[in-house]
Amino acid sequence: MAYLAPKDGFFPLSAMWIDEDNGLWSSTPSPPYPKTGLWPSDAVRFQAPPSPRDPQGWCVLNTEGELIVATSTAGSSNYDENVAAFQVVSWNLEELNSNVIYVLGTDSSLWLETQPKRDAQPVQVDGNVAAFQAMDADHAFVLGSDGNLWLANSPWGFLPPRDRQPVAADVMSFSAADDISVYVLDRNGELTLREAPSWSPGPNIATGVLAFTFASNGVYWITEVNGVSELYLSTPISPSPATAWKQNGPIDANVAAIACNTSDPNGLLVLGTDGNLWYEPGTVQGRTLVASDVWTHPLPAAGPNPGL
Repeated sequence: MAYLAPKDGFFPLSAMWIDEDNGLWSSTPSPPYPKTGLWPSDAVRFQAPPSPRDPQGWCVLNTEGELIVATSTAGSSNYDENVAAFQVVSWNLEELNSNVIYVLGTDSSLWLETQPKRDAQPVQVDGNVAAFQAMDADHAFVLGSDGNLWLANSPWGFLPPRDRQPVAADVMSFSAADDISVYVLDRNGELTLREAPSWSPGPNIATGVLAFTFASNGVYWITEVNGVSELYLSTPISPSPATAWKQNGPIDANVAAIACNTSDPNGLLVLGTDGNLWYEPGTVQGRTLVASDVWTHPLPAAGPNPGL
């Protein structure tokens, strides 16, 4: 939910992205490649709240660490400050108290907050958090600054959480498919799938991975070959649970970031190191330009995946 993202539930071939001036835009890859300005500048992270009542609503984290909530009906308002990351898990314009957002502060404290905050005080979920992914208001995967990954469960307000399960150690980044399965990239660049209740690593999906995203047909991942960032796809050889993975590729080169659209499982958004954002139907052949001058960022050598 950071630098480029498919707009699931809107149009299969659409994307939201941030340009080199930190402006937030929405694009549709169809002639004449129209784009719509959503936020003029200073956007560093964003998420479109999952609300059919207000498809033009979104949350923006600006360069000052301020979290801003904006809707097409109520305008924009400052929601929080000193924010490093956030995730919207519930959004309902008719019942504002059900608007639930996880907020990671710049002090590495993770909170569950309800809008408007005057009606419900935030409750702390955990501390010393490097990254997180919430499944709902009661369950969240939490990566500690020590590299340990946990599945934390409510009730919140206890440090550490009273109910949490160890998932993996020495983790660089992760992406959960649901609350019983999570893809884990360790600090050695090895990517595996871990599933409850044991959370033991499954067969190797790929090695030397810098960033990844999963789709219905497998896992797309980026690695570096002779100084060039290349894109590959690993597909399970057997039905779930996969006993082995087949590596396909390279699909593309000079790739800065990738994102899948669950509304269009055969499609992939690929951001090149030159700032061009492409929609690719699984291959470079037949790809469509979505936008240019999209903000590019270096692939992480270590630490949490900045995410998409």
